[in-house]
Amino acid sequence: KARAAAEMARAEEQRRADEVAQRQRAEQAEAHAQQKAEVKAKLEAEVAQKTEHITKAKKLMDRLVEVRASLEPFETNKAVSKRRLQFKKVVRGRLNTLSHEADKIRNVSSDVVNAVNAARAEDEQIKSRLEETGALADGGLSPDMAR
Repeated sequence: KARAAAEMARAEEQRRADEVAQRQRAEQAEAHAQQKAEVKAKLEAEVAQKTEHITKAKKLMDRLVEVRASLEPFETNKAVSKRRLQFKKVVRGRLNTLSHEADKIRNVSSDVVNAVNAARAEDEQIKSRLEETGALADGGLSPDMAR
């Protein structure tokens, strides 16, 4: 009886030791899995950080394509092209005459501002004529010039 009791006690101790060992193995496996997940997350974050500029560049390129597509009508429109050329001539011609004298700088800036104001007034006239008639005004002017 004593021997059977001792064997049962030893078996019980062995079972408890096995449970403890199994629990420890499970905890170690869980800790290992957690460590592995942390390392993986860290690597993914590093990769994302390294490629962040590429992602940002792709978004900017997409935006650039959209903007260029929206500007296409202005690039191909003859009236807008003539207006742009007119302003280039005014601005470049005036800027080429700049000097270090304050009066000359004021005169050049005044000329450029006057040219812009004259073009704005002309655009308002065209716009009002278009709104009144509902059609294109005389002289081959287009609604694009009234923008």
